Amino acid sequence: MLTRSWAIVVCSAALIAASATDRSPSRGRRLAWLSPWFGSLIMGQQPSRVLRDNEMASTHRTLQAAQLHLPNRNQVVQLALVGDCMTVDQVLPHPIPNEVEHGRSISALGDHLRAGLGVRGLSDTNKLERVWGTTLPLFKEADARLINLETSVTTSDTPWPSKVFHYRMHPQNIDLLKVIGCDYASSANNHILDYGYEGMEETMKALREAGIKFAGVGKDANEAFRPVEVPVKGHPISLLVFSFSDHGAGRADKEGLDTWAATEDRKGLNYLDVDDINERQITQLAHKMRDLKRELERERGSGHTVLSVLSIHWGPNYRWHPSHQQTMIAHKLIDEGGVDIVHGHSSHHIQGIELYKARPIIYGAGDFLDDYATDDEYRNDLGMMYFVHLHKDEPTKVSHLTLAPTFVDRMSVNRLLTSDSARRSDYDWLLAKFRELCSRHKTPVYEDPSKSEWHIPVNLEEAKTTTTATTTTTTSEL
Repeated sequence: MLTRSWAIVVCSAALIAASATDRSPSRGRRLAWLSPWFGSLIMGQQPSRVLRDNEMASTHRTLQAAQLHLPNRNQVVQLALVGDCMTVDQVLPHPIPNEVEHGRSISALGDHLRAGLGVRGLSDTNKLERVWGTTLPLFKEADARLINLETSVTTSDTPWPSKVFHYRMHPQNIDLLKVIGCDYASSANNHILDYGYEGMEETMKALREAGIKFAGVGKDANEAFRPVEVPVKGHPISLLVFSFSDHGAGRADKEGLDTWAATEDRKGLNYLDVDDINERQITQLAHKMRDLKRELERERGSGHTVLSVLSIHWGPNYRWHPSHQQTMIAHKLIDEGGVDIVHGHSSHHIQGIELYKARPIIYGAGDFLDDYATDDEYRNDLGMMYFVHLHKDEPTKVSHLTLAPTFVDRMSVNRLLTSDSARRSDYDWLLAKFRELCSRHKTPVYEDPSKSEWHIPVNLEEAKTTTTATTTTTTSEL
């Protein structure tokens, strides 16, 4: 204690003396190194720990993709993942007539909406492509595409009672997903039953007829739990996708389960109580998932790779960081369940990414497509596309992730580009926020401003170039 007290006195004297004698504009930068030491000594922390944390935060702001040596596109298999897709029926070719209060229908409102957005008069194909905007080429470039479809696909007119928000899309508008080549649409979420069991079953039928794989719902608990195999076209790779949701209608039945949870004798979604599940229960679940993965590996034989993907709708809305339970579940399912990629969604805004034992955990992929009002703090209108790159020669290993930032405006999703001066502040805000969220998981984010892309290498040492690149932080970059 005496030693620390003397150290505090010495640091204080040094700061005062330096401040008194140095009046140059760069004084603050030259004295900045003392602050972590001084604060850590007062709080009884290890100075080296504080300096490391500050160095990481500082470095995150200056990491550039030019410092990395990443595989070329022809050396990797590219999986495209996005978050919540709330399709906007009234701007699509086949809107559902829906009477509302005061004698005015949604269809009438939709006419005004289509006129205001310039949609009226467009061909059906152009209406569909307009929704995806400048992200459409990125979808088409990927080898497989996975989304969270946060709506029912139905013409049912009977909404689930006592629920505030009800989303639906006409089954004929399923072409909206076919336009991007959607391979998988997660259905375990809190909108799949917005229009009851009839709406859920019609959604399942529409997806099947469109050739789009899905999981997370079914006629009973066994069917709802059952994962689906998603072949990666052109490659000896299959994705085994498990889909869960930790919330549905938000009300409990007499057994304490969410009323949307599938049971032995009830239709519904594959429900996972994230808050209450314990480690023993999650271990049992992990072993069940691991066994199903091994079973598919045996069926496909040697030379074919099976990757397990956890697509999970979890956590409350508008919270920047995952809970301890979410992290525990993700780690357990990777350690004991054979999960290779965690695709989390629900929060309505981005969350950070963790690399756990070389497996990416996307805690919250954010909203990708919606017509919500914009929250000024959480910026649900800003999101990104997540590209997971697998080594083509060794597809069990993830090489790196590439993030393409996006924004939603006037019911269309488009890329955020550094060249767009009108949106540059949005780009900068999203990058800074994403780096901040990822730093919590010690995940560095490298920027390629020339392509408006961000990269996360899974093995940083392998990805570094042989030539040394400087990462010096200047005041203008802070």
